[in-house]
Amino acid sequence: MIKIVGKINKELSARILNVDENIIGFFVDYTDISIPKKTFFKEVYLNGIHENIDCELIYITNESLFELDFIEEGYKTICFFKFHGNIPKIVNDIPYVKDWYDYKDHLSMAIFSTNITC
Repeated sequence: MIKIVGKINKELSARILNVDENIIGFFVDYTDISIPKKTFFKEVYLNGIHENIDCELIYITNESLFELDFIEEGYKTICFFKFHGNIPKIVNDIPYVKDWYDYKDHLSMAIFSTNITC
């Protein structure tokens, strides 16, 4: 599980990675386990709503914009996900934020979930 604060803006996204319409960057606040690139996520939760998704973690960086191989447990990162098929409305509803601290409250954060167990 990873906790998503919000989407990164297009300007920052362009500085980090060349993206297309199926790739979205997010500020990730927290993960409860270390998660490597190429991990697939199957569920998203936002504001009490749950929906199935099909996306892959394709790029991870830190605040200094150094590329990482995995999201380390408990660390804040910027992550890019490639969505396979249409991007669900619930993902489009995740707000754009300026950084990891720019959110209304804990209920405004999204959760991406997978079936990884450690």
